[in-house]
Amino acid sequence: GVSFAWTGPANFVSNLQNPFVGKPGLYTLVITNPVNGCTGTATVTVTQNITPPNVSASGGVKTCSSPLVVLSGNSTTPAVSYSWTGPNGFTSIQQNPSVGFVGTYVLKVTNPVNGCTATASASVSQNITPPSVSATSGTITCTNPLAQITTTSSPQGLTFSWTGPNNFSSNLKNPLVGVSGNYTVIATNPINGCTNTGAVYVNENVTAPFAYAGEDKSLNCYFTSLTINASFSSTGSNFSYLWTTWDGNIISGANTLYPRVDLEGNYTLKVTNTQNGCVDIDSMVVIQSPPVTANISQ
Repeated sequence: GVSFAWTGPANFVSNLQNPFVGKPGLYTLVITNPVNGCTGTATVTVTQNITPPNVSASGGVKTCSSPLVVLSGNSTTPAVSYSWTGPNGFTSIQQNPSVGFVGTYVLKVTNPVNGCTATASASVSQNITPPSVSATSGTITCTNPLAQITTTSSPQGLTFSWTGPNNFSSNLKNPLVGVSGNYTVIATNPINGCTNTGAVYVNENVTAPFAYAGEDKSLNCYFTSLTINASFSSTGSNFSYLWTTWDGNIISGANTLYPRVDLEGNYTLKVTNTQNGCVDIDSMVVIQSPPVTANISQ
């Protein structure tokens, strides 16, 4: 039937035998015997351990080549437990989980010794912008058998992979090609691994003109000069003509289809398509008829 009287820090008092206290410090208990009024005293010291664990967290950047980001959680406090929460209802008790959503992730670390917790946050961003790429091309002609493909792209530092007709492949940004058709390029940004595709059609203009030098002709005493008739050759503003002799000399009136000549020999006509540089060549022969001889007899 003794009574209890506790006193302690922050004016704490209690008549309970076993009270709960929330402050550290020295607590004094006085016990009174109601039969004889005698008392007894005892003291007890309450300590505390409420130091939270330390914690750090980091995220990263989601890219086309790395669609998952590994979150990093760390604490130097021994034996702590980890609990992550994040976007789209994400939860994990792993120390370093992999995530695929952009946003803020919160890490809660718990010290099992004292139950104290600490939190840190980590951010996940993304870089999944594809590069821009387009291409134009020149035309394959007789004077330019290789066409230049010109690629326009951004940002800087992209890599390129071209494919095209006849198993064509190239890693150049602006390749030269010799076959007409569709060409496709895949541009890759090495920073984020994102790609984009461009295409171009390479045209070809290699249509040759037609050269016809005309029929062989003869010079004689009545016709000491004649006009060569090459009228079946290609005609038009985009065609040029050049007549030469067998030894390569340019004859008078060489730039027409109807030159006039007064010497026997081989004559060659070269017709050029000035739009594509393609040529065709044909020859004809002018012969000199022998003079007539007369014999007088008596």
